[in-house]
Amino acid sequence: LGASSQITTAGGNVVVQAANGGITQSAGGVINVGAGGLGVAARDSATFSGTNTVTTLGVNLTGSGASLNYTNTGPLIIGTVTTIGGLTTSNGHVTVSASGGLTVNHGVVSGSGTVL
Repeated sequence: LGASSQITTAGGNVVVQAANGGITQSAGGVINVGAGGLGVAARDSATFSGTNTVTTLGVNLTGSGASLNYTNTGPLIIGTVTTIGGLTTSNGHVTVSASGGLTVNHGVVSGSGTVL
């Protein structure tokens, strides 16, 4: 699943799913859910390198070695979005960057993968 355009809500949650693949956001992509959350469920790796503003992030990547790369332009809480809680990979690396601080309210599980 590729995302190169803008996703905007007035504060609700957005869930992005790719049951048989990964998710890639281009550098020009924008996800702006303000006070809402972004839930990600995919088999393969997920990369969000655009201009993203969400309050809460929950990710579940089920494929062996699937990794997460996520950048947020404000404060970010690792928490629960709908039924997706924390950040979970199956031995995949996790890299999360938030320019306004990072709060971890739910577990980060990466098996043998590194967490940055």
